[in-house]
Amino acid sequence: MLPMHFETFPASFEAPGAPRRHLEEDVGRLGLSDRVTILAEGMSLRLTLPRTAVEASPDRAVEAAPQAAA
Repeated sequence: MLPMHFETFPASFEAPGAPRRHLEEDVGRLGLSDRVTILAEGMSLRLTLPRTAVEASPDRAVEAAPQAAA
């Protein structure tokens, strides 16, 4: 999870910073700190594909998984 555009403007009657505190508390309580990244203003995050990932390109079609019959 990578929350974006929160705390940009007041969107509720909660105290400033309350949504972030709630998220951080819940992430800690649930042990999900390795799955949530909160970036500080102006920060960026570069994501890379694992070596086993297959990249799509114009000359290589990516096939969709078969759909179950309705």
